[in-house]
Amino acid sequence: MGRRSLKAIRSAEILECCEQIVLREGLAAATISRIGREVGLDRTTVHHHFGSQGLLHEAMIERIIDGYIAEAEKAISHAPQSIEQMVSMLFSDKFALPRFDRLLDEFETAARQDPKIASQVTRLYKTLEEQLVDFIVNSQADLPRAEARALGQSLYALLEGAYLLRSWGLPTSRLSVAREAAMRLVDHYKTTQSK
Repeated sequence: MGRRSLKAIRSAEILECCEQIVLREGLAAATISRIGREVGLDRTTVHHHFGSQGLLHEAMIERIIDGYIAEAEKAISHAPQSIEQMVSMLFSDKFALPRFDRLLDEFETAARQDPKIASQVTRLYKTLEEQLVDFIVNSQADLPRAEARALGQSLYALLEGAYLLRSWGLPTSRLSVAREAAMRLVDHYKTTQSK
């Protein structure tokens, strides 16, 4: 395997610095000048790598979102086989990714002003929902496909709502309440199908 180019290494350093600034102070603080100072590069060099602050933010957001999707995919692929075990895992602190939650809060705010960022955030949520839906469709052979999809979409809505409330500082008990509701929903679909 060949060595990474200096450009690839510098770009990764710049993106990592941008992410750290966003985590500490928000997306607006991640200016090209600020990133350059923290990485030890001049503004022109940072600009050379990404072209503009907007393109830098887009690259960072794409990197973060791809990482989030990969983490979720890994968690689901290593998950237990039963839907009940999956629900328990998803609605637990083990699945929580607070770093991503903080970044997503920033991206969602920026997405209201920037259609390119909105497209990336939408891609994230659609992909995460589809990962969960696919798991349920594949693990619940006894459920008709349309019902399995509806169950997956409903569980995903509960999951996102619970994590959103948690990211805004509401008690973590919201996660356990959502888990209980998700379990009741799973039981309802299974009971309805067995009749």
